[in-house]
Amino acid sequence: MIAKVIVDVPSKSVDFKFDYLVPDKLEEFIQVGVRVIVPFGPRTIQGYVMDIQSQPSDDIDIQKLKEIKEVQDIRPELTPELIQLSEWLSYSHVSKSISVLEAMLPSAIKAKYTKVFEVVKHNDIEEELLKYFDSKGHYKYKEAQKIIIYRY
Repeated sequence: MIAKVIVDVPSKSVDFKFDYLVPDKLEEFIQVGVRVIVPFGPRTIQGYVMDIQSQPSDDIDIQKLKEIKEVQDIRPELTPELIQLSEWLSYSHVSKSISVLEAMLPSAIKAKYTKVFEVVKHNDIEEELLKYFDSKGHYKYKEAQKIIIYRY
């Protein structure tokens, strides 16, 4: 599976979709509109999945593609309609794609925070899962993601 990703670099020279391999362990989590962490040159940055293809284009050497490192969202932050609108705005107003996308997203998405799962009703959760939650009933999303990925 190949994900077409717009990287979070506000430069016209990289204002297009980059192809990334979706590792098997992340396939069920990758959706159009989610934020992902990807390698980009010597660094690791955030990007947005704009499209997903089951097979690469004929002109792409799959051996040269890098893998997505992490999925940041449980649900996509961008709907297909917002993605379509962002592409139209970027084209018609000669704007960088990442700038248009970031203008569409609420500032809370861009803030630094820690996502957690929270237990609402202890009786509804199996005892085996409760061991992962702290004393406040919180389980960090990043920790949950690691456990799910290591099982596969």
